[in-house]
Amino acid sequence: MEALASISIVVGAMLAAIAALGINRFGDVLSRMHAATKATTLGLALTLIGAAIAIPATGAVVKLLLVIVFQFMTAPVGAHLIGRASFPPSGHDRTSLPVFIRDQPGALYRILEPLARRGISMNRIESRPAHGALWQYAFFIEVSGHAGEAPLEDALGEIDDFAGDVRVLGSYPVAVP
Repeated sequence: MEALASISIVVGAMLAAIAALGINRFGDVLSRMHAATKATTLGLALTLIGAAIAIPATGAVVKLLLVIVFQFMTAPVGAHLIGRASFPPSGHDRTSLPVFIRDQPGALYRILEPLARRGISMNRIESRPAHGALWQYAFFIEVSGHAGEAPLEDALGEIDDFAGDVRVLGSYPVAVP
């Protein structure tokens, strides 16, 4: 039994480490969240099962098993709710997106012009140097509209033709007081 407990703890810890290191292989944020949630949930469960086997039968074993059940019930659901669920268009939405472009004359104009031409209001813009690439910048832009509706969807398609990378972090209803 002791060997089974040790193997379960080691495999669980390895799965948690793989989740932490391996999520960078996935291209988008949603896939990363999904993979990390699955691997860490399984890793934690195996670690706790190994601990439950190693501990003599006491109230601590029951508590560990309850933690496993709670982890299996909440972690995947939470990641699904945070990362997979998208809000349907409400008619009064905002969309957040990072846009990665190379430093060249007129680059920011070529990103913003399709939005202006379609009458899409930009609520916020921030710039940061992109990590991992010299002379490339990330612009975090928040615009009015839903990514699934025609004016913004068309503008994003045009922006994507020029930009190095455009990602939609999400579209969500604007809070109305």
